[in-house]
Amino acid sequence: WNVNYWELEKQDVIITDVGLSFYQQNTAPTGAKLGDRWLNTNNMNEFIYVKISDSPEIFQWMDLSGDYPGDSAS
Repeated sequence: WNVNYWELEKQDVIITDVGLSFYQQNTAPTGAKLGDRWLNTNNMNEFIYVKISDSPEIFQWMDLSGDYPGDSAS
């Protein structure tokens, strides 16, 4: 609490049981591992680090907000 509103602390939280990391910061973390999560503190969207290709191996942050072209509420 900063007197006016709640603020997130900018820190890494390690989930030791499964070896995953949860990041809270305004830029995408580097050195992420498959399954790591990231909360973008600029827009409060949450992401997960996924593998999108086997050959060559390509990984990227996938937005979990569900706001994708073609999404519907049905």
